[in-house]
Amino acid sequence: MEKSFVTRVNQTKLTKKEREIADYILNNLSYTAFLSGIQLAREINVSATLITRFIQKLGYSKFSEFKTDLENLYRKTITPYEVFQKFISNPDKDDILNYSIARDMQNITLMQKMIQRQSFDTAVDIIDKAKTVYLAAMFASEAVTQIFGYHLQRLGKEPVLLSGVGLIKRLEYSDIQTDDILICVSSQRILREVRDAALYASNMGVKTIAITDSPTNPLATVCDHSLLAPVTGSVFDYTQAAPIAMVNALVNTIAVKHQKRLSKEFEEIEKRWNEKNLFCT
Repeated sequence: MEKSFVTRVNQTKLTKKEREIADYILNNLSYTAFLSGIQLAREINVSATLITRFIQKLGYSKFSEFKTDLENLYRKTITPYEVFQKFISNPDKDDILNYSIARDMQNITLMQKMIQRQSFDTAVDIIDKAKTVYLAAMFASEAVTQIFGYHLQRLGKEPVLLSGVGLIKRLEYSDIQTDDILICVSSQRILREVRDAALYASNMGVKTIAITDSPTNPLATVCDHSLLAPVTGSVFDYTQAAPIAMVNALVNTIAVKHQKRLSKEFEEIEKRWNEKNLFCT
């Protein structure tokens, strides 16, 4: 039976510096699990050579083996059950308010570190040029696509929301065209229907974008582009704070590209709202 990263660390005599590396990796697993060797060295502020020696000392034959082990460990430790068990054993569990906010802030900070600017800019251009934007998600991730759809509509786009069980059938019976795009939102244990929706759209020649938490999961690997947003929860389930922050970044960037048009449109909308007396005074 293959030894896990934690077992290897516990059974290997490490130097103080190597122990610090192991602790940093484990304490920041939702981020470190997806870094390259050079990125990991830069993040921990050590040399790439030291990272290589550390990995070899743990018994890994190559970096890809080490990285796969970390990714598997990450997926196991972020399930709702594991998150809840970790919370129960946390000495700060009585301060749920600050604990929950701190976790969301950490996810957003990690997202910012993980963003590949070129991928983000490409996604913005694809969304901006699309005729219709299809959004696929299930369960908690539906909150992300609902917010996304609302903002896209205000930007003058035609969003189509595909959610819940059976979304793949709704996509198959839709009028999706090659000048449309499909954005799929799912993280951790990727939902099969969301993945299949991406595969179907891709086979139709439609560009696909994933908002997910790993560049190597089943959704990211079938989509043309991936935007990474961690979803590690604080008490019992995943949190959508980072994916929603990603959506905000996307729509804000698109809005800036059309400042004059949107400024005029928003002014007209504001006048209609005031005429209809929609808000409390």
